[in-house]
Amino acid sequence: MAEAVLVCGAGAVTPLGLGLAQTAANVRAGLSAAAESDLFDAEGSRVVVAALPWSLLPVVTMPAATPLREQELVRLASGALAQAMQGVPADHAPVPTWCGWSARDTGLPLSVDRCAALFGPRTAVQATLRGSAGGLLAVSPAADWISTHGGLAVVVAADSNIHPFILATLVRDGRVKTDWQREGLIPGHGAAALLLGDGATVARLGLTVLGTIAGTGSANDPHAEPRGDGLAAAIRLAVGDAGQPVRAWWTTMSGERAQAQEHSTAQIRSADRLASDIAVHHLAMNLGDTGAAAALLATALALSSTVRPVLISATADDAQRAALLLA
Repeated sequence: MAEAVLVCGAGAVTPLGLGLAQTAANVRAGLSAAAESDLFDAEGSRVVVAALPWSLLPVVTMPAATPLREQELVRLASGALAQAMQGVPADHAPVPTWCGWSARDTGLPLSVDRCAALFGPRTAVQATLRGSAGGLLAVSPAADWISTHGGLAVVVAADSNIHPFILATLVRDGRVKTDWQREGLIPGHGAAALLLGDGATVARLGLTVLGTIAGTGSANDPHAEPRGDGLAAAIRLAVGDAGQPVRAWWTTMSGERAQAQEHSTAQIRSADRLASDIAVHHLAMNLGDTGAAAALLATALALSSTVRPVLISATADDAQRAALLLA
């Protein structure tokens, strides 16, 4: 990226708040949205989830035949998108948009055209990325677009691990946290959106600069048991040769043992780029595992802090690994 790409808008919808400010305040206060649900696992224990009542989400007009899963994602994403775009004049041209969804949604009609139709005239959807790291992976092409064309671009990601089919699958596979299984993930849901722009456009529109995209990185870790290779490689690409050590790190680690081992290994391999007293934030402790939305949510929350530079990383059930550095 030859010209600095600025973050000039952000939004979030989470179980801890319908807006980024409320969510950030609750996360800073150390609150957790985790609570026992009405679902029981095979051992008769209640499953712990981090859920936001659907009745609180904005109503979005969609065709009657829209699948329930798609309705959930669009309602989450639309709330975050509206927050990120609130500083953009109503008569502004449609903003190029990248969307991140979970790889589980391959059966849904969430194509580029479908996203554009659902998100309305303020957006001009360019690409839809799949995979749990999709939200963070979408930042790089959006930033490249601005470097080439100027103007604005928006990235939005949404996911829900409490959708009945997905939650039942996680319970069946023994991956969720219960009162007898203390090591596991807490299913959650949420959405985040970031508005990006070049300096001239941000100044012309009078938008507030929240941070600067200093670097992005992506890699794969194809091992059955991740060894930290892919995550460490993505981090090194994002951080580059930045002179100042990274002072804070927001992760998407869900609480499962394999991810904990992967992050520990990657942190050791990246020690030369990290401050010795680095503050590490595991977003799942507050919001549960929000899937494809997790890394973009972490980015939005990192923007609400004044600590810089800050690293955000994303791991996924598949081989994808991604990292982002904010300056």
